Amino acid sequence: MPDVALIIKYNFPKDAGYYQKGVRKTTPVNENDVLYQIKMFLPFIQIGLFVISAVLFSGARRSHDSSQIIGGINYADGQVELVLVNQDESGPYAELKIFNSHDELVESITIRAGEAMPEVDSIKGKDIFVSYPDFPCGDSILPYDRILLGESLIEKDRLKFNYHFRIIK
Repeated sequence: MPDVALIIKYNFPKDAGYYQKGVRKTTPVNENDVLYQIKMFLPFIQIGLFVISAVLFSGARRSHDSSQIIGGINYADGQVELVLVNQDESGPYAELKIFNSHDELVESITIRAGEAMPEVDSIKGKDIFVSYPDFPCGDSILPYDRILLGESLIEKDRLKFNYHFRIIK
């Protein structure tokens, strides 16, 4: 193995070169050098490439998620939409969105939709009834921890509406 060491020295903006065994191998870069011009814009090029890659990668991940409205119901104070969201990694889930009469989102919860598709049956006051045909469970009444997902399950005590999940066979 040869006894060779290469040290690159870079003093911005005009003194760039490399040293090998303590001896300078190039002359300092001047303003007319092409490498000097590229070196001046290198931070901007790096930032631009980072932004472009961030946009490309974030857009590619979202394109795998697709959603479609699978149900809904109108009630006296607004409407309820049931949206099926298909994800590649964790499977499908449904998002139940409650809107007021001004089409403002009042509450949104995420619920299971992989084993069986939920259906919004009715709304009476603050009670929302959701049924699951052919859900793989022996009980006819489903507790929150079997249906709710994510933040909806964590904050189930802060929900504005009362949800009743039932199995209909």
